[in-house]
Amino acid sequence: MSNGWIESNVVKKTRKDHQCAYCSRTIPKGSPNIPHWKYSMDGEIQNSYACHWCDEHSEHLNDGHDEIADFADCVDEYFYFELPEDYRFYKTDGDYLVFRDNDNDSVDVRIFAPIIQKEVK
Repeated sequence: MSNGWIESNVVKKTRKDHQCAYCSRTIPKGSPNIPHWKYSMDGEIQNSYACHWCDEHSEHLNDGHDEIADFADCVDEYFYFELPEDYRFYKTDGDYLVFRDNDNDSVDVRIFAPIIQKEVK
């Protein structure tokens, strides 16, 4: 079996927790409309899922060759460049991306990046 794309779809409602392929945050059980894709890698079928925030920004989270790039590098390069120069992506914390001032380890900026978008009825 060769490496390659098999299929993609949207899971209407997850039956268990999954990990986002981009940011590694947990997509909780029961989450609606989660992007899912399958591909073969070295003869094994791989399943991947994306949280809503990462799916919305996926064009900036790939390396240009349909491979997922380093999340921290992408966030620093493409997002929130309006933060002062000394701030760099530090970690994820639930629905937030946390940036830390390189000169002052105790100063953080938290930016809302929801794992699951609230459905509009």
